[in-house]
Amino acid sequence: MGMFERPQYKALLLDIEGTVTSISFVKDVLFPYAYENAEQYLQTNIKSDKLKSLVDALMELSNQEAAVDDNIQKVESTEDWKAIASNVKVWIQNDRKLKPLKDLQGFMWEDAYLSGKVLGHVFPDVKYVLNDFYIVQIPVYIYSSGSVHAQKLLFSHSIDGDLTPLLSGYFDTSVGPKIDATSYKKIADQLKLQPNDILFLTDVAKEAIAASDAGMRVFLVVREGNAPLCPDIMTRFKTINCLEALVCHDD
Repeated sequence: MGMFERPQYKALLLDIEGTVTSISFVKDVLFPYAYENAEQYLQTNIKSDKLKSLVDALMELSNQEAAVDDNIQKVESTEDWKAIASNVKVWIQNDRKLKPLKDLQGFMWEDAYLSGKVLGHVFPDVKYVLNDFYIVQIPVYIYSSGSVHAQKLLFSHSIDGDLTPLLSGYFDTSVGPKIDATSYKKIADQLKLQPNDILFLTDVAKEAIAASDAGMRVFLVVREGNAPLCPDIMTRFKTINCLEALVCHDD
């Protein structure tokens, strides 16, 4: 793909699932891997230094959730890997956006990536577009509900090689939920940019609305396998079918 004129925005912010990687990769590869290996991973690593603070957080979260959810077990000790693993599997099944869960998944996926059991899926257009943005010095950032650690693993072990040199930074739900406009304002503040100077790409209507409410420019990404979008949302936001369309858009 050839060079393109510098766009009016000063930074590109990308969602991951359904935008740069297929939903099926997350749903059919990453989540099942974490679900199937939760017990073994926690049994092996629960006493490790790298998991110490995370296990504390999982225990605290478990006991909070157990008070309102009969499917969640109370955890009496940080060494009770069976109860924690049981809770983790319930949260994965329910696709809960819980930071301790996401952090644990990141550690588990690290093993999978480093062992070569998993390679991060990215759509064919992603590498070329990231390279073009890198050449014209428009920084590209990632914002995903998956932990920053998990994001870096996906891009550093992708089917197209290590893409992290082409990315300028990462955000996860530490800045807030992706359907909350305040989260996008925080990202703009951290980047020292006005929200209107940032273009956000996502396949999720609620995220698009939140980013737009924060003042960001927004394109909706429509890819095969993504959830259908209602006509009103597709009328409200410009839609693109691949990142290569960005070379044709400068607004």
